[in-house]
Amino acid sequence: MQDLQTIEVKGQRVLTTKQIAEAYGTEEDKIRWNYKYNKGKYKEGKHYILIQGEELRELKRECEFHTLLKQAKSVCFWTEKGALLHAKSLNTDKAWEVYEYLVDFYFRAKEEKPETAQERQTSEKKAVIPVNTRTEKVPEAIEAKTRTIPVYGLNPAKRMVVDIPRNAEALQLIGEMRKYLTGMDALLDTYCMFLPEEEFKKMAYAVQGMAGKISRTALFLYTFKPHIVEEYM
Repeated sequence: MQDLQTIEVKGQRVLTTKQIAEAYGTEEDKIRWNYKYNKGKYKEGKHYILIQGEELRELKRECEFHTLLKQAKSVCFWTEKGALLHAKSLNTDKAWEVYEYLVDFYFRAKEEKPETAQERQTSEKKAVIPVNTRTEKVPEAIEAKTRTIPVYGLNPAKRMVVDIPRNAEALQLIGEMRKYLTGMDALLDTYCMFLPEEEFKKMAYAVQGMAGKISRTALFLYTFKPHIVEEYM
C-alpha cells in the first residue's frame, strides 16, 4: 500500500478500478460487477469521475497510466466515497481495513503541512516592521496625534497570542479532525441507504468507530496547551 501510485483528477485524489481491486484483495471484474449491480447508488461526480474524449487525452499526456488504460476510450476514477461503497459491497474485513488506511494516508494526505523551521524563519523576517525608516519628516502636530504609547514594553504593533498557526502538533490535530469529519460524512452517505440488516450493523459499527476518533481528537484539541508568543497582528 505504501507504493500506491497517486492520481489526481479535477483537484481530488482518486483510484482506478485496478488499484481498488488490488488494495481490497479482489478482481477488477468483481469491482465492475459491484458497480453494475448497484449502479443506482453510485453518482457521477460524487462516487466516481468519468473521464473521456479530450479530457482523457490530456490526462494521458500528463500522467503515467497502466498499459490497458492507455488504450481506453473512457476511464472511471473512484473517489473517497466511491471507495467506501466498494468496501461496503465487498463487506470483508480486509476491505474495511484498507478503506480506513486509504482515508488516513491517501485521500486525506494533502492536508496542510506544518511550517518548517526555515519557512517560519523566512516568514518572521517578512513580518518584521522596520523602525524609524521614514524618509520624509512628519509634521510634529500630526506625529503627536498618531504616536502610540507602548504597553508593558511591547511594540504597539504586536500582541501576545497563541502560536497555533505555526505549532506543528496543533496543526497535526487539526488535520486529523478534518480527515475524520470527511470520513464520517462518507460513512453517513452509505448509512442512509436501504441495507440488509447484517450490512447495517457493520455500517453502524464503522460510524461508531469514526465517532470515537472524532471525539478523541476533539478532546485533544480541547486540552491542547499552545505556547504564548509575541506576534504582529
